[in-house]
Amino acid sequence: PASLRERGVHLVVGHPLVRPAGSPPPGSAQWIGFGLLPGDLADLPAGARFVEIPLAGGRVLTALALAPHPALAGLAGAPVPRAAAGPGGV
Repeated sequence: PASLRERGVHLVVGHPLVRPAGSPPPGSAQWIGFGLLPGDLADLPAGARFVEIPLAGGRVLTALALAPHPALAGLAGAPVPRAAAGPGGV
């Protein structure tokens, strides 16, 4: 995560995670698709959040927004959980 911030990355798509609009945000099992392990959460910027990019058919592509950007401002989303993964998590 630190190297992404150093390069000025705003949005991480990772392994495409398409889900129904309004469904719960990714849990710890999906963090790996964004190149994250639970120990990496402390390195994420305080404002990091999952955003939902609308697709056809009532689906969304989930991405990880590392920094605010005007193009991301209107997207629905959820904060990145800061708790470590529990049993069965990554």
